[in-house]
Amino acid sequence: MQYFRDTAHCKEIAVNAVGDPCTGSNPRGTDADNMLKALTCAYYGEDVTF
Repeated sequence: MQYFRDTAHCKEIAVNAVGDPCTGSNPRGTDADNMLKALTCAYYGEDVTF
């Protein structure tokens, strides 16, 4: 599971995703850390349980 998290741009991708105007219309707010968790779950095909 560490491969995706350890790549150099993952945190930047999460920050950019949070800053995207469409993210604000989601029913649940998020921050970069939770976005990174969601992206990691999507990458590895895991359920988002947080």
